[in-house]
Amino acid sequence: MAVPLQSTTTTSQPFANVEIPTLLLSGIVWVPTIVALALLLFPDRTDAHRARLRSVALTAVGLVAALGVLMWYGFRDQGATFAYEEKRNWMQALGTSYHLGVDGVSMPVLLLSTILFLTAVLASYRVRDRVKEYFFFLLLLETGVNGVLSSLDYLLFFLFWGMQLVPAFFLIGAWGGGPRRLQVAWKYLAFGLVSSGLLLLAILVTAARAPSHTFDIPTLHDAHLPVAVATLAFFLFLGAFALQLPVFPLHTGFVDAQSEAPAPVAAVLAGVVTKLGAYGLIRVNLGEFQDV
Repeated sequence: MAVPLQSTTTTSQPFANVEIPTLLLSGIVWVPTIVALALLLFPDRTDAHRARLRSVALTAVGLVAALGVLMWYGFRDQGATFAYEEKRNWMQALGTSYHLGVDGVSMPVLLLSTILFLTAVLASYRVRDRVKEYFFFLLLLETGVNGVLSSLDYLLFFLFWGMQLVPAFFLIGAWGGGPRRLQVAWKYLAFGLVSSGLLLLAILVTAARAPSHTFDIPTLHDAHLPVAVATLAFFLFLGAFALQLPVFPLHTGFVDAQSEAPAPVAAVLAGVVTKLGAYGLIRVNLGEFQDV
């Protein structure tokens, strides 16, 4: 593997002479899910109920977008290290941890994600059917996307990668506007499951043959794998991320999803969900396997 592009330090970031707590990144990831679960407690029988649901969802994504802008402002002076790092013990027996952080690759896409989800909620004023469930899945989708962009642990990365598939499936299948929406939703899910399978296999191959027993992404930057293993992992990661991009001839699932999904969801899929594939290629394939 190549020499790491970043080194890791766990510190708070200065902002206007005040220390910004590192929990900001967890806020960007988990606030949407917390609010999504809270929405399930709200009634949605009348127009007033549905308006309140929209207001709560809008408040959640607005807060997340504000945190994203705040982090971007504090991030501008960062050097090569990861910013807003959080690292906590989590399933130590497996060599994995709850490790979040952003750098010059992930921070711009994360900011874009927060703004696009805010725009998607604003554009969802025409949704009248099952409003509670719609915003529930949309907020879960934001957690999945933001989690992928923030993860510095491969197992955590994989869990968030899989998490964003299920909400997208329901948003396309239940609120899509075309007659083929269910067929397209299943096709999108199938592509996503294949991508997740390849990703998990690549992660296991990489972690199993690394000198240190860990799933930590920055640590594995330093690992030296046998050429055959590194080549296999490279192409497994490439397949997983290519399915998410998507690229020809693997683009049909995304094209169909775009045509059937509600407009706000289609904007999120095109604007940020497919960018996860490009992000993965840069973070993993170009960052860790430059010698392959």
